[in-house]
Amino acid sequence: MDCVNEDVVGLARGALELRDYDPEWPHRFELERSALLTAAPQLLEVEHIGSTAIPGSAAKPVIDMQASLHWPDRQQVINRLISRGYTFMPDRVYVDRIFLPRGPETRRTHHLSLIARGSDEWRVRLRFRDALRADPRLRQEYEHLKRTLVREAHDRSAYTAAKAAFVAQVLAEHP
Repeated sequence: MDCVNEDVVGLARGALELRDYDPEWPHRFELERSALLTAAPQLLEVEHIGSTAIPGSAAKPVIDMQASLHWPDRQQVINRLISRGYTFMPDRVYVDRIFLPRGPETRRTHHLSLIARGSDEWRVRLRFRDALRADPRLRQEYEHLKRTLVREAHDRSAYTAAKAAFVAQVLAEHP
């Protein structure tokens, strides 16, 4: 049996917290990826994104993922994900992306974005992740920004919005 430390991931909805990198995070992603592909075989790809996917980087202790699918299959996939503990939030449905968190509001463990196969959204998120993985200077700048924002931002929305300029700059520099 796989022994799992439950404290490795989990954060209340809307909370602001960064933890130093935990080498357990990629393992947690792989466990969830496997479970997702079993629960919803319509998923085509599942990728680890966000700062928990960047070795050495501090992150909020929530495993961020994105999964591609043929867009017409989305409702069937959502139903399967709900039975796996994900929450469907109608206000988090976008043109070619649907955001679903996993876990109770007091302890979200995973964030999943369902993304239409072949969309720009899919590629942009991977470009940002890969740029941070490849460049230690960018990783340090991003971590410094996040630590500053955790101290200064009033809520999670402000924190996320304040990172947008950095993300846009990295994407412009890494086409």
